[in-house]
Amino acid sequence: MADPTVLLYGSADNPSLGLLHQGLTQRGRRRSLFILQENFPFSVGIYLKVGRGLHGALLLGQEEIALSDLCSVALDGFVISPAGLTEFSAQDAQYLQTESWACLISMFHQISRHCLVANHVVRRDYLTSRWAELSLLCECGLAVPRALVTSRPESAREFYESLAGRVICKSVAGSAPVFREVSPDDLENLHRLTLCPVHYEEMPEGWACRLAVVGGVFFQLPEGTPPPPEVLEGVTLVCRFLSLHLAEFSLRQLGPRWIVTGLRTFLSPEALGQLHVLEAACALLEQEPAS
Repeated sequence: MADPTVLLYGSADNPSLGLLHQGLTQRGRRRSLFILQENFPFSVGIYLKVGRGLHGALLLGQEEIALSDLCSVALDGFVISPAGLTEFSAQDAQYLQTESWACLISMFHQISRHCLVANHVVRRDYLTSRWAELSLLCECGLAVPRALVTSRPESAREFYESLAGRVICKSVAGSAPVFREVSPDDLENLHRLTLCPVHYEEMPEGWACRLAVVGGVFFQLPEGTPPPPEVLEGVTLVCRFLSLHLAEFSLRQLGPRWIVTGLRTFLSPEALGQLHVLEAACALLEQEPAS
């Protein structure tokens, strides 16, 4: 490598990428470049040639940096900003949105064949809803909160009573856990479920912590009783299945029971605010690809 480089691609408003960029710059062991996704698709900053191997470059003004010089990429998802498409008709904007997604997915997949990309999640269907997320965690052997998605009033009432009223709910759409507590008054309106199903879930209880994962190394925040080996094995399976090199899991301990209540497909600013986690993440990104 002529000039080993770490590429950060994402929004300028992403605090996690900002902390990584700052940490890499301060360490000074690799060149760190931050390309803003707000410029996409009009000023991409990257081009890629089709063919054997990785042929392309980062464009920084008049300077070109070969993609083959990349040690790694830090990628906390990507969004095609609608603001950049306002000058187009609705039909053209939809086409550009679709093609832009396809371009970014293909580009980062190709780069991932050359070096570490943390994280280019291809299996996105498992993250499109809270139910899908809990199902994946459960399939990997992890205990999750008891949950129910239903449009049947009698099923909702039975679930509520089985948990002694310790129930929260949210809309079915979206994976963000924006819940509210179910009150006895809500039981009077269960007939509305027939118009729109609702996601119900047992109320979180017990001691809460997070488990940051950096390239297979675990960091518990805050430190306390460590999760048992079977929890770490399940977390590892999730990371392997989604190709996550940087991730964060929300956990709760209630007596001997450990429950995984959520998954973040990157590291939070709070985790990266811990120096030992930031140093580990930077060290992971600074490694040169295996030849």
